[in-house]
Amino acid sequence: MASQYPDALAVARLSKMPAPYNPREMREHDFEQLKASLTEYGLVQPVVCNKRTPKHGWKKADRAVIVGGHQRVRAASDIELENLEVKWVDLDARRERALNLILNRNSGDWEEEALERALREIEELGGDDALAWTGFTQAEIDHYLGTPDGNEGGGDGGGGGANFSEPNDDTDHECPKCGYRFK
Repeated sequence: MASQYPDALAVARLSKMPAPYNPREMREHDFEQLKASLTEYGLVQPVVCNKRTPKHGWKKADRAVIVGGHQRVRAASDIELENLEVKWVDLDARRERALNLILNRNSGDWEEEALERALREIEELGGDDALAWTGFTQAEIDHYLGTPDGNEGGGDGGGGGANFSEPNDDTDHECPKCGYRFK
């Protein structure tokens, strides 16, 4: 007999289980990176679903909903995956919403020297596009590797391109730690 709470569910079924209060959005670039990651590695973090989501406040549960993994489900649907692993929790409405926020909150900072080492190791181990699978944009990779224009040593090869001390005026992102601006 199949469990009421199976270890995996069809993406089509999960697509019908979103939490209506989920505040998470994802930029198009990040969503494309998520799809690429699912294609390359498969699902490595299960979708989290609550067994007893009350439809209205604290009333009796009427259906299960996704607590964490809405974007993974959407990406899996786009790349036509059939099933995704599910981790089931049994939470009241307050704890369910709190867990949703915890799971969706970006937190932590990079230890930049360790990140640089990791990026360089990936670069050495892989081919031309090895760093493309990290989820970082090229501008972020250049920033962490100290090569704002892709040349070793942070220089521009004598051609007078961008550098960290004088960012281009047409940039629209800024590193909160160092102030480096990039597209």
